[in-house]
Amino acid sequence: MNVAVMLRWVWQILRGEGGLWLQLLQAKYLWGEPLLACSRLGGSQFWRSIQKIKEDICLGISFSIGNGDGTQFLLDPWVGTEPLRVSFPGLFSICTNPLLLVSAASRSRQWNIRFRRTFGQLEHDEWTNLRAALP
Repeated sequence: MNVAVMLRWVWQILRGEGGLWLQLLQAKYLWGEPLLACSRLGGSQFWRSIQKIKEDICLGISFSIGNGDGTQFLLDPWVGTEPLRVSFPGLFSICTNPLLLVSAASRSRQWNIRFRRTFGQLEHDEWTNLRAALP
């Protein structure tokens, strides 16, 4: 499929601009997940094309997080130009909830992120750098 056309479709999905076709995609593939976090493979040729182009989309967009209800803390590029999972892979690998939303992570005006185990030196360094990068 034409890349420009696919980018246009993905942009409409991300903005929620669609009628019945968007409702169909949400029910069949997204199941309440944001498009950029959904990793369901297979399905129609259209859906497979969307999945292939998502990496390119992430390189060229930035997020306005608002209240954080629609932005995933580790998977969306809301701090800087790449997702935090890329910048801090050690923390991502031990996070108990990789789909954590920014709104849930920032309760009570402090960052609340849970991990499966205590930090080693790598994770400690990444945590220090992450805390410095967060607003």
